[in-house]
Amino acid sequence: MKKILTILILIFSLQTHSWADVTGLYSGNLIYETRPKLPVVSEFKINEEGDVVGKYRFIDETNYEGTFYEGKLNGTKLKILWVDDFGKGWLEIKFDEKFETFTGEWGFIVDNLEKNKEGEWTGEKIY
Repeated sequence: MKKILTILILIFSLQTHSWADVTGLYSGNLIYETRPKLPVVSEFKINEEGDVVGKYRFIDETNYEGTFYEGKLNGTKLKILWVDDFGKGWLEIKFDEKFETFTGEWGFIVDNLEKNKEGEWTGEKIY
């Protein structure tokens, strides 16, 4: 029984550690395949259900804000959905081991279908 309890505590602490690491504010670029890159600030946190959620802001002639939702963290990989004035879409991110930087690919979702990659998304942790 003691062995099982120790294993469960270890598993829980590792999961909590991963969630805590992804939480924060990241500064980077939103990169389209055919347009100049745009500065973007992405914020991630963990909700009560254990999903990664958050928001982001970027400037493209004017300020735009969007929301992240239903993010699933698997090790250092995050698959998350987004919505903003341009529509909704998907984002797949790969963090470094310390969750200090990430690179990712993004695309739109149209009629509940994920479309092909539209561009890249990067970030470096500010805090």
